[in-house]
Amino acid sequence: MSRSSGFSRIVPPLLAALTLLALTLACSAAPVAQAQHRAPARPPAAPAPASEPAETVDLPAQAPLDKQVEMFRKILPQAKRVGLIYDPGDPVSVAAIKQMLDLLSKAGMSPVEVMVPHEWDVGPAARNLIGRVDLIYTIFDDKVAPQYPIVVQTCDQAHIPLFTADPGQVRLGAMAALGLPGKAQQAVRATARTAAGRQIRPERPMSGQWLYLNLDAAARQGVTVPDDILKSAVLVSQPGTADAAQTKSDPPKADGVKR
Repeated sequence: MSRSSGFSRIVPPLLAALTLLALTLACSAAPVAQAQHRAPARPPAAPAPASEPAETVDLPAQAPLDKQVEMFRKILPQAKRVGLIYDPGDPVSVAAIKQMLDLLSKAGMSPVEVMVPHEWDVGPAARNLIGRVDLIYTIFDDKVAPQYPIVVQTCDQAHIPLFTADPGQVRLGAMAALGLPGKAQQAVRATARTAAGRQIRPERPMSGQWLYLNLDAAARQGVTVPDDILKSAVLVSQPGTADAAQTKSDPPKADGVKR
């Protein structure tokens, strides 16, 4: 037998075996290839967390903020720019300022904010408002309160009317505040004074709140209070002024006044 004929008898079975092996490998690899091209399965989406209710902050008991804005407009009808000094890290202060921004916008007034993260920032912040505002309004704020004399001094020197949410600060030199009514009869006896030759008494509270006025501070800050406002005001003097003997006690205590 020749070598070529033997080789020809071996080749067909070998080719058949190799073909069968290739088919087997191809069939077993097909699912793997398909799996590689198939998009990976995604885990089921987790349910969206329930939205937490918005944080609410209780403001100090005080005259409604919209009435305080109304007070600005009654005493200074031409004022448009309101300076606001507050601690941006105090949630109560931030909540009050947020409401004030909305109310001022509705009243056609423009807020000018200065922030005081520390007590030592209060003086520079007040001076930063000189020439930029028509009045300054201070809220109940723990950073501003200890430095209030500096705010008063700045407003006196620059002739900027100073309003406050805290009637106790009217005695410190703010010109006006709107407070909740306290002991009305004691208020009349304690703070009534003579102005323009007549006795001024708080006969009519302003929309259910008492208007506290410091006329000496108003004069230093360049404001002449209209007569119709005087008729409904509780007049308060600072210690050391000419008629301080008539107002030795604190102004009528209003709910929410910090002591």
